[in-house]
Amino acid sequence: GYERSAVMSTYSFAKDLCANAANLEAVRKKFVIKIVPLVAPYSFDHDSRTNENGVNIARNFDVNWRITGIGTQDYSGKTAADQLETQAIQAWIDANNHAFLMIDHHNSGYVNEVAYLAGNASVIPANTLRECLFYSTDSLTEYWTNEIGIVNPYTIFAYTGFNGSFATLAASYNYATKSGVQGVCLETSWNQNGNFGMHSKQTIGVGAEILGNFILQFAK
Repeated sequence: GYERSAVMSTYSFAKDLCANAANLEAVRKKFVIKIVPLVAPYSFDHDSRTNENGVNIARNFDVNWRITGIGTQDYSGKTAADQLETQAIQAWIDANNHAFLMIDHHNSGYVNEVAYLAGNASVIPANTLRECLFYSTDSLTEYWTNEIGIVNPYTIFAYTGFNGSFATLAASYNYATKSGVQGVCLETSWNQNGNFGMHSKQTIGVGAEILGNFILQFAK
């Protein structure tokens, strides 16, 4: 909900994809990309981590579910998938369980990295997914690298998290993986390296390019 840059970066990527951007031609010709523009509209409208019922949708899916965060912004709900938003996304994933990859695009609140990747890499090898992440940051255009001051892409993500807590969350990307579609959580910073400002035009631009680069590399 309050990770607004991810929503706008995804929109910006979709705009480039539909506007026939030359660098995305290979993806456009060979793959079907389906986009859910916004999973938690109430949270987005109210700049909140939780929905109208005080539930964090990213803790409510019917995988790894357990009661967590009662009274906090990480409250998981009374039972698994008891929220309408969760049910809608689970139904959407079930209807697209022939897909290769599902990306749940989030924003990181840290300012020491540009992006990181996490989840349960049990369908596609973790090293393959890490390679996509390295490419997505290493291939940022000169404008972004000059603005952010990237020196080494291997130092600008916090961790890849395939053996950490992200793999055990009741989140959409883990539900997708459980369903046979490799799900990943892509976290792009909402304030790139502290240089641009939270949810700024530049931050949104970097997030869009990282998302596009990741999909390009995965397509290869």
